[in-house]
Formats: sequence, C-alpha cells, structure tokens
Amino acid sequence: MNSKTMCLQKSRVNSEQWKLLQRDPQLLKLAQQLNRNRTQSNITTSKQIKIGNQTISRIKLDSIKNDQNDVTQYQSEEQAKQKQTITSRSAQFTRKINLNNHIQLKKVHHGNYFFDKIKEILTSDLKDNSPLKKMSRDALNQIHMMITYQEFIPEVSLLYQGKSQKQLKIAFDLDETLIHTEQVQKDKVYDFQNNEFGVYIRPYCHHILKELSQYADLFIYTSANQKYAKTIINLIDPENKYFKGHYYRNNCITLQSRIQVKHLGILSNDYSKIVIIDNSPIFYMGQPYNGIPIAPFIDDINDNELMKLLNFVTEKLLQSDDVRITIRRFFQYDMFRQFSDGIQAFNILYN
Repeated sequence: MNSKTMCLQKSRVNSEQWKLLQRDPQLLKLAQQLNRNRTQSNITTSKQIKIGNQTISRIKLDSIKNDQNDVTQYQSEEQAKQKQTITSRSAQFTRKINLNNHIQLKKVHHGNYFFDKIKEILTSDLKDNSPLKKMSRDALNQIHMMITYQEFIPEVSLLYQGKSQKQLKIAFDLDETLIHTEQVQKDKVYDFQNNEFGVYIRPYCHHILKELSQYADLFIYTSANQKYAKTIINLIDPENKYFKGHYYRNNCITLQSRIQVKHLGILSNDYSKIVIIDNSPIFYMGQPYNGIPIAPFIDDINDNELMKLLNFVTEKLLQSDDVRITIRRFFQYDMFRQFSDGIQAFNILYN
C-alpha cells in the first residue's frame, strides 16, 4: 500500500480501527474498495435530476442541496416576474396574477343556468343595496320588460360581411359579463390595473373563448365607447385570435323611448343561428329569443357561470336547428308575461 492510500485511509478511520485493519488483510482490502466507491460517487455521475420544471445536470451528489437552493432562487425570480407590463393600444396595465397559474377545469352542468346563480346572489349575506344584488334584480325585471314591452324596432344594415362554415355566431357583452372594471382601490389586487382603473377577468374567460371559437364565430358587442372597449379587448384577446369583430356604442340603436338596444342584424340575417350573451337582458329586447342572460360578475374568484354557459351552448344550442326555440323554452321567457314584474316571476317560478 503506498503512502497516499494510507493517508487517505487514515483520514476516514481512528487509530484503533487502523490497527485492526492492518492485522486483517481482507478487511483492509474491503475498506480500500469502499473508499474508492465513495470517491467515485462524490466526483462524477451522469444522472439527471428533475426539480420543479428545471432539469439539472449534477456533478457531485453533495451538490444536490446547492441545486435545490438554485431552484428556490429560480422560483423566487419567477414570482417576481408576475408583475408584468402589458401594453395595449391605448393604455398600459400591470398584471398582478401569475400568468402560469392555470385554473383547475371541471365540467359543470348547466342545471338552471342563470337562475340558480341569481338565487345564490339574492339569498347571500350581501346588503340589499349592494351592486351585485341590484344588478341581479335589474336583470330579472329587464327580462319581464323585454318580453312585455311593445316598441317598434327598426331594421339595420348588415355590418359583418365575413363568411364562415361554423355552426353559430355568438356576441359577448363586456362589462359584468366577461370582465369588471372599477376605480383602483389600494386594498384590492386586480388581474390588471393602470392609473385609471382596475380590471377583474371573469374566471374561465379565456377557456370558454378558446373552446367556443372552435364551433362559433365570436364577437364583442358592447354599449361602451370604442376607446375603452378596445383597451379591455386587448387584455382578454391580445393576439386577436378569438373575436371576428368588435362592435361598440355607436353600433347600438336608440329607440324612441331612449332605450338602447344591441341589434343582432348587424352581424347576421339568419336569426336561427346567432345569440348574444349579456348580463343586461334589456339590450337584446329587439331579438329576445336570441338572448342568453348571464348573472353579473364583479370579483368572485369562485364564479363558474362561464363554465355553465359553455355546457349550455355545447349541449343545447349546437344541437338546435333554431336557437330561438331552445332559448325560449329553456328560460321560460313567455311565462314572465303572467306576472307584474321579473322579481315576482322569479320568486314563483324558481323558488
């Protein structure tokens, strides 16, 4: 045994153990072999270790702890990147949510879509004068009004000239349907915000737009002004891949009673294959049986109405020869005629 090996061996055993090894050649040979194995495993290995989402090539087994520290630092850096600046056509927003934080998707049956959510809101602990409860009561009364109110609806010119082989056309409202905006409050964390206002994106918004765009031509039809609406649209569809067209306040018509209406005639001449989704039913008074109400949204992170809507559209409307017949039956719009207002109709029909 050379002096180098002896020094190496002595560094791993005490004096008594060393004397014992010298008396037993077989035991000494075994100790030398163990020493070589330890040395090799500490010096080199070709194994790959996967920590989090990063594949790390390691040289020493002892370096695992250091690698894990590197991963922790990497994750901290990723979290720091959550505040991203997104430049839209007319404003600059800071995104406060994690871009990689995917919502767990669960299939939700539509059930009594819309009415179940309205009931949940109206029976909640919210104050009666809270915006959410007020908008819910307004939606019920607007259903009653659009069915019973009589006023001449003028014809409009077709604005959308695109051609498609898809089964359906769907127009989405913006505010309280897909998003909610408000003046920035310091104690709130928004999905996006700039110096003017904060924006909450309704849960599952991007998911249903992606899913429905496979079967339908999607549009935005809002009563908001064009500058504001374009800013919001650029946040929910920055690559302009979901919506075939955007229509604004100037594309609405104003009746003699000064009621503003979104006329679907600007999108299609075939009313059997077009719907509008809006939290304010009064806006589709011109074509009541083409309108799908949706419960208002403000900031509820547990809201899943868009998933119920997706289920309703795919299971009911895509199979329908005429969406007006399906909508008329499902929402029992005509039953509202029997009551003095929408809240009374709701309390009797759905409670």
